[in-house]
Amino acid sequence: MLTTERIRPATSADCAAMAALHRASIAGLCSGAYPPEQIAAWTALLVPEVYLPALRSKLVLVAEAGAGAEGLGILDAAAGEIQALYVAPEAAGHGLGGLLLETLERAAWDAGARRVRLRSTLNARDFYARRGYAHPAPDAFELPGGVALACVDLRKDLGRRP
Repeated sequence: MLTTERIRPATSADCAAMAALHRASIAGLCSGAYPPEQIAAWTALLVPEVYLPALRSKLVLVAEAGAGAEGLGILDAAAGEIQALYVAPEAAGHGLGGLLLETLERAAWDAGARRVRLRSTLNARDFYARRGYAHPAPDAFELPGGVALACVDLRKDLGRRP
C-alpha cells in the first residue's frame, strides 16, 4: 500500500533526511548486488552537503509520508538524465519508486526532453525495464578514491507526454 502523502521539491532543510534515506536505501536494497566494501565507500560519501549543488541546478524531489521522507529523486532536466531515484527499504515494492519515476519523467518532458537516460544500480535494472527503459549497456560509476560501482546505462523514449 502506497503511504506517500506528497512529492515535493526538496529544500536545503531536507539535506540531512535525504542523506539518511539515501544511505539506508543503498544499505538495505543494494547489498545483494554490491560487496560490503563498495557499499561502505558509497554510503560514506552521502553527507547532507552533497545535495546542495543539486538543489541549485537540478530538480530534487522528496516523497513524504507520515513518518517523514521515504523517497528521493534527482533530475538534470537540461541533460535529460535521472541522476538518482531511491526509496526507503520499507517503502520498496509499494509503488513509491514508480510514482517518483513518473514524476521525474513528466518534469523531463515539461523541460523539453523526449528521451531520458539513467545509470541503474544492478539491483534496480528490472524495475526500470518494467517501466520501458531499454538499451542496457554495462557501465561503471567511479567514486572518489577509485572505487568503481558496476551499473547499467539505460534509456527511455518518452513518446507522448508521460
